[in-house]
Amino acid sequence: MVLNIYAQWHNKSINPLTAFAGTQTRRAASPLCPTRLRPLLKSYIYQGSPVFIAGISFLITILFSLNVYSEETASCLETAMSQRDMNQCAGIDYKKAESELHRVIKEVQRLYKGETKFLTNLEKSQQNWEIQLELDLNLKYPKADEPMYYGSVFPMCYSGYKMRLTLQRIAFLKEWLKGSTEGEVCSGSVMHEYYLMNGKG
Repeated sequence: MVLNIYAQWHNKSINPLTAFAGTQTRRAASPLCPTRLRPLLKSYIYQGSPVFIAGISFLITILFSLNVYSEETASCLETAMSQRDMNQCAGIDYKKAESELHRVIKEVQRLYKGETKFLTNLEKSQQNWEIQLELDLNLKYPKADEPMYYGSVFPMCYSGYKMRLTLQRIAFLKEWLKGSTEGEVCSGSVMHEYYLMNGKG
């Protein structure tokens, strides 16, 4: 009986890594999709085998790691003050970069809430940047509307380039969060770091 169980497990077991990578079928499902998890769980359920416990532990570890990974990326983006620093953040993608851009804008608006003219110009600047972003994307990929012209990797390339331009914008705006230092005579509208740290405008 033990030999039969082992033979069944050996022939039907599913590699956890390939199951999560979506390579068991040609149409890869989402890593956390129930249709992907069910066969993985079933492959571990055999009476008298410790593999079931190991499989459950593996799934819990993966799900926990994905959550922590996402939180660490967001935290990394918030503390990074230059584009080079942001490029070092693991797991970054366009959605996370876009979210960080919105956070930075709101923080600048909060810290400079008494500077009416500055905030008006900030809004105009952001609107113009969004227009320029689309123009730059069209310049980089003028045939983006033609399916498969740039190959199957185009969505990844397009998103990556858009993310890079967004990180440049974030690094630029973070100058107003970082603040100026003593002796900087050309800081313009950038508030001194002392006042930013103490919440005084």
